[in-house]
Amino acid sequence: MNEVGLKTLVYTPYTKHIRQIIDKLNNDNLEIATGYYGAMPAEQKEFSFRQFKSGQKKIMISTKAFGMGVDISDIELVYHHAPSGLLPDYVQEIGRVARKPEIKGFAALNYSSQDQRFTKALHGMSALRQYQIKEVLKKIHKAYIKNNKSRNLLLSVDDFGHIFENAPDLDQKVLTALMMIEKDYLAKTRFNVIIARPKKLFVRVFARISDQHLSIYNTKYSNTFTHICSLENGNNIVEIDLDKLWYQNFNDKSFPIVKRDFYTGYLFRNDGIEVIPQLKISFERIGTFNNLYQNLQSLFVNIQTIFANFEGSFFNQKELEIELSKFLNDEVKAEKISKFILSSYSGRLIQPGVIEANAFLQQRREIDGYKYRIFNNQYLASFTALTNRLNNLFGNTDEYVVNRYVTNKESNSINYVRLGYFLEMLELGTFEIKGGENPMVFIRINDPLRIERDSNNNSYNNTLLSKTLERHDLSNQIFDHFFLRSFSNDERWDFVEDFFLGSDVDMLLDKHKGGEANNLNIIEFLNKNSTPINAEATELDEKNNIHIFQPNSETFYNSTNLLTIENEQGIRTMKISEWLVEDPVSFHSAFQKHKLKIDGKIFEILVSKLKANHFEYFRDSLGLNMRIDFKGYDTQVKALVPYKNEPIKFYRWWCNNQELVTMSLKEKIELFDKVFMQKPITLKSEHRKIINK
Repeated sequence: MNEVGLKTLVYTPYTKHIRQIIDKLNNDNLEIATGYYGAMPAEQKEFSFRQFKSGQKKIMISTKAFGMGVDISDIELVYHHAPSGLLPDYVQEIGRVARKPEIKGFAALNYSSQDQRFTKALHGMSALRQYQIKEVLKKIHKAYIKNNKSRNLLLSVDDFGHIFENAPDLDQKVLTALMMIEKDYLAKTRFNVIIARPKKLFVRVFARISDQHLSIYNTKYSNTFTHICSLENGNNIVEIDLDKLWYQNFNDKSFPIVKRDFYTGYLFRNDGIEVIPQLKISFERIGTFNNLYQNLQSLFVNIQTIFANFEGSFFNQKELEIELSKFLNDEVKAEKISKFILSSYSGRLIQPGVIEANAFLQQRREIDGYKYRIFNNQYLASFTALTNRLNNLFGNTDEYVVNRYVTNKESNSINYVRLGYFLEMLELGTFEIKGGENPMVFIRINDPLRIERDSNNNSYNNTLLSKTLERHDLSNQIFDHFFLRSFSNDERWDFVEDFFLGSDVDMLLDKHKGGEANNLNIIEFLNKNSTPINAEATELDEKNNIHIFQPNSETFYNSTNLLTIENEQGIRTMKISEWLVEDPVSFHSAFQKHKLKIDGKIFEILVSKLKANHFEYFRDSLGLNMRIDFKGYDTQVKALVPYKNEPIKFYRWWCNNQELVTMSLKEKIELFDKVFMQKPITLKSEHRKIINK
């Protein structure tokens, strides 16, 4: 694309493709492209956008995140590395090209039916499954029973985590599933069998507070909490009505800010009160404790045997499911448990021999999906921790329901949550989480019998979800036909027009049959048919100036932050990591001049670079703060210390090591004066002349 000379927008399905392409270009010393994706820091997005808009970089490699609200009128080519959506997405994305009337624009794509794997994978990441809808119904029914058949329920999205394999967008998946259940029942029965509404600002939270601090809290905020229990160590568990607390005492702030300050520990700091947020985790067992313990222990023993057989080789989710099914004699449970284990205990290989924390399964992506490998035997300790936790909960009580309050941090709650998920998947018990930061969901059940019947009905089918999946399959057929057949430009636009006008799929494919596959060399075609505008990079102004990241003493800089500095080559903008490599002197100068706050590791690297490659600058910039080896000190000491405390000894040392420390004229005169006053004979004649002037 660079050789053709067109200003090009390249779309890729995944963020990793952007990194791979740009890394390859950088390794080949081809600084011709910039990148853009959704998770990129805002300032780097802005930098990449301005580089592309101004023409500093003629190629932009991005996900579909680029283009939403972006207006660049002189893009000449939109090229899809692989499709990331269906025909409506594609038409929208190529709409970025040639917005100036005088520009001839092109849309290009190398496509085969195998490329649909990206679209299907992306859809699979976000799509719901029928079994997940049914599991949500089961969870709702269990919560209904657990809460004394109350038709009004308040559940955390975390309660549904095991159903969606702890997806990063868990709250969105839960809310979508509930919406589909509600709308499907309404369409089938014309009656609101269930009503679900998110409560993102849920106001009742739990906290741990000491006896002393509770007394202070009670004095200031007496009617905002309920005392739940006292603990043996002089602490208490309280339930706080955050809404009332905000309204009565903190209404100068917004409620979300008050909620954030509560969870981060800042809300009561000015009062000198330590209030530690807690999660309330409730467990209810079904059957005797011994039966519960034996079933869970038996599952873990069998999983360990399966892992031992897998050790050293990669396997996929289906293979683990098959092995689990042999033990459980239940394919549905085997599928749920296998997916949960792989999502909860797997991680990426960070470097040889090192995997992400708390993982014992290495995960890697292959063309046909994810593969896993037993990385270490941490699973032995992980499963033992869960059985010990179960014993602590129910081993010394006859109660069927027990509650635990744990500090609202993942490291404290994760084993409780995992234990709860295993109990629910094995249908040995239920659990609920309250008091966390994730959204709560209010659920009203108007027909409990229907919910119970459908949650236990193997034939249950959510019609709304089925229609959604069917539409996606039809869209895939249209996409394949559109790109695997040859059409003229006019024929393609006719196809698109009929598609958006709502033509039936069969009619659309019959009307626009097309010819054989269009095997075209894109580069040759563009060389023959395009006329690059070859505009020089536009003069920088407020809208496209890339040098907007001026040093700011209020910003805390890490290696990825961008910084604009003027050096001998002019005004430049680079990441901090790039400044450290290319021009640490200019970076250090800006660091001192603007009193920048930088990460400790960055400072260590900066000092190392200056000391090794720019020693004279380093020495001169530090002056008497330069560390030296000095007799009487076990480690290196700042020159300023002996300069002030032992001027005679320091003077003698400095006379023999002037190249190691730089002093200003004023500092020299002060040193010479002290030496002359204490021991005149020590002062050299040339230095005596300086103080006598």
